[in-house]
Amino acid sequence: MRLDPEHRKSCSSCGAPIVWATMATGSRMPVDFEPSEGANVVLFDGPSGLMGVVVHGNAFAHKPRHRSHFATCPNADEHRRARAQRDEERCARKRPELPYISAGYGKRS
Repeated sequence: MRLDPEHRKSCSSCGAPIVWATMATGSRMPVDFEPSEGANVVLFDGPSGLMGVVVHGNAFAHKPRHRSHFATCPNADEHRRARAQRDEERCARKRPELPYISAGYGKRS
C-alpha cells in the first residue's frame, strides 16, 4: 500500500514524518511514514482511516512494512515518562482515601 501524502503528519518531538495507525486494540500508534527493512507493522486502509497490524515472519510478505515510531524517535522516552506520570496521577485521583477499619483484632482493653 502506498501511503497517501494526506496521511503524513510530523512527530511533535523530532519532526520526523509519521502516520497514525489504529491498532487491533483500538489504540493509536505513531508509525514511520517510510517503509523500512526489518520492520513489523503493516498498514491497511480501514473504514475509519489507517489500520496497523503487527506481523511476524513471512505474513503479508508482499506488503511494505513500517516501523513503530516509538522505536525510532530519539525522544520516545520523554513521551513514555510523561504517559506513565499521567497514568499515575490519574490513578491517584481515582483512588479515594479509605478510612482505616479495624476488624476487632488486637483490641485495647
